[in-house]
Amino acid sequence: MNVRLPGASIRVEGVTKRFGRVVAVDDVSFDVPAGKFVVLLGPSGSGKTTILRIVAGLETQTSGKIWLGDTDATTVAAHRRGVGYVFQRPSMFPHYTVRENIGWGLKLRRLPRVEIERRVAEMIELVHLDGLEDRYATELSGGQAQRVAIARALAPDPPILLLDEPLSSLDAKLRDQLKDVIAEVQQRTNKTMMMVTHDQREALSLADTVVVLDLGRIAQLGSPTEVYRRPSTPFVASFVGSTNLVRGSVTGVQPDGTLAIRVLGRDVDVPRQDGLAAGDSILLSLRPDDLEVIEERDRDQFPYVFEGRLLDSVFIGDMLRIEVDVNGETLRIHVTGRARFSLLQHHPEIVLIALGELVILPATATGQVPAEL
Repeated sequence: MNVRLPGASIRVEGVTKRFGRVVAVDDVSFDVPAGKFVVLLGPSGSGKTTILRIVAGLETQTSGKIWLGDTDATTVAAHRRGVGYVFQRPSMFPHYTVRENIGWGLKLRRLPRVEIERRVAEMIELVHLDGLEDRYATELSGGQAQRVAIARALAPDPPILLLDEPLSSLDAKLRDQLKDVIAEVQQRTNKTMMMVTHDQREALSLADTVVVLDLGRIAQLGSPTEVYRRPSTPFVASFVGSTNLVRGSVTGVQPDGTLAIRVLGRDVDVPRQDGLAAGDSILLSLRPDDLEVIEERDRDQFPYVFEGRLLDSVFIGDMLRIEVDVNGETLRIHVTGRARFSLLQHHPEIVLIALGELVILPATATGQVPAEL
């Protein structure tokens, strides 16, 4: 008996997976509401693909439960869970055409020929494979083959679609194209989707919810904006986008809760933050795109302005990536707009840096801090 998924939601409940002495997934729990897109984001070895395979039934958890809709699917075989699965590398039957590959699963279900043809035509239109219906695998690009894999997984109309790094084997242009296709598929079909990736740009642009994994545990769960703007640990701040982690300390707490902190060689006041007291060590997370090179005449318009020495600059077309020494700390800054051309032309030795939103993290927060990606 196949699993029925009236709500098409996913619940991962206290899941742990051990491979011998290695704990790949450590007591992970989260919910995916019906019709939402969740992305499991993390570096290699963080447990994200293991979780996806456990949800699909391709891997058996050591403990914990998997709920699909209102059904406890923990012990249900993979082929009876009623989910679609797209693997990292597309696998097509080489002796089948695009049309035949997409309809393969429907033929196994012994659907009427007219129904198969109708459904295959819908899938071809959905993933933009029009005109390629009669091509074989050797005649397709990597991006086209992955679209076939997505269409084949969707053809039986599963309420849940699982994607295991479907963009990782493609070049940058094809990645962007297929990412747009995946977003369109989710919007048009309202499928519940769960995707694994190590690319934070993919996660932030596709997900309703991002689950950031670190060493088999959830480091943070939230909307793309939350995990990017309000990281909970140094690991999340560093992994979800580029950041500058600057060490500092709390030097005092005002009666109104305002914190006095010493950072980048200066004392500054910042808004209240619970859990911090005088003498505590902190890490300041400064996104390169939250730092701005300003003119002297604009200094009074910004609350936090520091003077720095320009060390290096790299022109990357739509932005200028610079490194600036501020009281012994090297800050990476992304300069956009016309300002990047002005810096390229004049090469000033000393620049004024305005700090945007300050994200303060306890220096004792757990979790690895990855090298700059």
